[in-house]
Amino acid sequence: MLLDDAIDAAREITLMRSVGIEGEHDLPFASLLALVRPHLAVVEDLPDVPRAALLGALALAPPTMADRLAIGAAVLQLIGLLSERRPVLIVVDDLQWVDAASRDALMFAIRRVQDDRVAVLFGVRERAGVDLRGIGVVPVGPLGTADAARLLQSRHDWSDAVAADVAVRCEGNPLALLEVGEMLTDRHRRGLEALPDRLPAGRATIQLFREQIEGLSDDARFALLVAALSHDPGRKQVVAACRSVGADEPDWSELDAARVVLHRGDRLAFTHPLVRSAVIELASPNAVRRAHEGLAEVVDGHEHRTWHRAEAASDADEAVASELEQMALAALLQGDSMAALKAATRAAELSEDDAAGAGRYLLAAQSASLAGVDPTDQIERARTGPAEVRGEALVIEAATSAWAGDTATLQRLLEVDLADLERENRTCAALVCAFAAFSAFNEMQAESATKLSEQAWALADERFDIAHPFGLMPGAAVAINTQFGGGRLSDLLECRRLVEEREAVDVATPVTMGLLVVDRHDDALDLATAMYAAAVRTGRVVAAAWTATACGMTSYLMGDLAGAERWCALGRELGQATGVAYVVAQATSQLAAVAALRGDRPLVAALTSEVDVPPLCDSPVPTLYARRFASILDELRSGSLDAAVQQLRAFPQIPTPLTEHWPVVYELIEALVLLERHDEARMLMPPLDAIGADGWLRHDGQIERCRGLVAEPSRYDEHFRRSIEHLQVRPRRIELARTQLTYGERLCRDGRRQEASGYLRSALVTFDEQGCRPWGDRARAALGVVGSSRVERPGNPLDQLTMQEDQVAHAVASGMTNREAAAALFVSPKTIETHLTRIYRKLGVRSRTELANAVRGRPGDPPPNRRRGSEARAAIEERRGNTGNP
Repeated sequence: MLLDDAIDAAREITLMRSVGIEGEHDLPFASLLALVRPHLAVVEDLPDVPRAALLGALALAPPTMADRLAIGAAVLQLIGLLSERRPVLIVVDDLQWVDAASRDALMFAIRRVQDDRVAVLFGVRERAGVDLRGIGVVPVGPLGTADAARLLQSRHDWSDAVAADVAVRCEGNPLALLEVGEMLTDRHRRGLEALPDRLPAGRATIQLFREQIEGLSDDARFALLVAALSHDPGRKQVVAACRSVGADEPDWSELDAARVVLHRGDRLAFTHPLVRSAVIELASPNAVRRAHEGLAEVVDGHEHRTWHRAEAASDADEAVASELEQMALAALLQGDSMAALKAATRAAELSEDDAAGAGRYLLAAQSASLAGVDPTDQIERARTGPAEVRGEALVIEAATSAWAGDTATLQRLLEVDLADLERENRTCAALVCAFAAFSAFNEMQAESATKLSEQAWALADERFDIAHPFGLMPGAAVAINTQFGGGRLSDLLECRRLVEEREAVDVATPVTMGLLVVDRHDDALDLATAMYAAAVRTGRVVAAAWTATACGMTSYLMGDLAGAERWCALGRELGQATGVAYVVAQATSQLAAVAALRGDRPLVAALTSEVDVPPLCDSPVPTLYARRFASILDELRSGSLDAAVQQLRAFPQIPTPLTEHWPVVYELIEALVLLERHDEARMLMPPLDAIGADGWLRHDGQIERCRGLVAEPSRYDEHFRRSIEHLQVRPRRIELARTQLTYGERLCRDGRRQEASGYLRSALVTFDEQGCRPWGDRARAALGVVGSSRVERPGNPLDQLTMQEDQVAHAVASGMTNREAAAALFVSPKTIETHLTRIYRKLGVRSRTELANAVRGRPGDPPPNRRRGSEARAAIEERRGNTGNP
């Protein structure tokens, strides 16, 4: 009634309305179809990819295999289009019974609505288990005494005293009030006869339904059960279903008198949703099967008939099992893995043949894995099937265990199952090893990860293109091996080519990380940005979250802190919207590192504290290392050098190539030098030499800087100049500025002030561009010592922008239209328009051309003539004198 009143009060709006129906909560996108169907003409105005995804999910066009959240992105765009014309009111009642696919898509869209003329009203039961994070909740509590009395008096004549008494005794429960009012006589209501000692009230309301239902005749009660099991009950349908199983038509006046159903033309509605649940709960299993059998004969729609036949079956039924299997496959194509899981599981249960049943349990396991549900039960049953089914079940088990961090299960697979699997199916064995290598990497077990990566590569016959949905996992294993110092560069580059060629967005991140440790930063950023665009284009929202974060991590290592912040903030937002804790933790840790370099201690504390609590604190070990290193950087930049030294010495030992991400030795040497503990710093030369001897890393610039820090007066010039020479040909602008700063400071101390000035000024420009206040303050202090004129910290209008405004500014400046930018950032076009208005005002620009010029001119963005790709690499290798693989 509250939702109806809100709709009646709304004027000049576009209404999108749906009601969750208990009988339809397993039908994929049933509720979303009700929301969208009146607006199909507007759906045609969507871009090709979201239009095809949405129509395919609603079975109004061929399925596209888009994931559930891609449908949410399409719904977001639809809402945006509708709201451009008129304000939109979205009303969904009984949200707890909306099918999971519809609810996930709708909630993703609602959480990304920002500046559109959209209002949303959900009706949901308390403690229904629906995730309402980010949604304002208004609990509908009991009516006050005065309001309850008015409700009673709206139906019958009551004395004020009796109405108030009943209101109190019914605890303000509207349903109980109305039911009690109908039960009492006129003499009770008017105070001419004392009220009964006990009235049904509050939690006793369900007991009232029980009495009403159990008081019906057998025919009436069976008809009521048929209606309760129907997804859309109608009087004619109920009668036909009853007759098909030999039951008589009920006396409808008996049902009316029991006040359990309402008639709306031929349609039947329950007086309260709890009535439907109570009817089914109170029925015997035989009665439920018989009602389903009757409905299977009369309902419209193939899926409804199949489900009723499935629920009516008490023994194996291969025909129904086959139909359910096809429904499961169709649900997967629509992107609803939960519906596929249910259909495949029931199909397996009804299978007449054990082998067929195992295959269907495998399909159920695959569906469960995609849905984020524990597939253990389905896997165990699939493992009893033929060799080909058993092999695929082991792959699903390995994949699920790797994603969940279940090392015990992976160890069992390797010790107990792998030998037989190698004999039966080398492809599946290769994939099990690849997933185990992935898990070992997440645990930072270098030896195990390297061994398993090599084993996976050998079992795949050194091929990336094995015929399997996880066919590129051996390539991911190659990338993982690279990060521990193994593998071959040619293999990694071939893997990079295939990932981009096939738009294999799910394995793009490990390949990107592999490219970073072999000094292919430009390739890494090119791959990550291309894969982010592919994820957006194909509606892979989780992959978009990961690849955006990979772009941010790469930008950070290249010294582009503005780009790192922009990308990681986007990855974090998408990770939160999709509920993927691991990517949220990684993006948040990287944002904390950026804040640390900029000297923003409160922000570092806020971000790292988020990673310290569940579920983010349960992330893989590399992510937790990233969070830990961000805190160390915070101590270093804040001047807490003694504390930083202690933390650096306590940092876990890491494989040499991962110095790319956690340069513990470099930071420790510089901190010790600043503390004038030079002898301790010199003791770190052997590990520094070991890094220099590594076959993958190209850290000559950082290594030579460290050597310059501890060198004798006659030797430090050559080390610092070599460092600058190396860093000038690499995309590591902050590392270059750090060398210029430390060299300038050393020159100052030696009285070579004129020479120092140029290095210090160059460093200061970079630090100011990137917002690195602690280093910038050091450079200013040193310039003051050399007697240089005061260098003011420059202001930049772009610094006024919020993080999302910065994202929008860069998207539009790249040439995207508003709609293209909205799709790329998973927001609505109206949000882009609103942000652009603010951006134009803050920057004082009046056109997209002026905006593009402002963004391109932002300090810290890559200069137009920055060498990329093979040209930069050729220059690096020429200086190094090494053009071969390590």
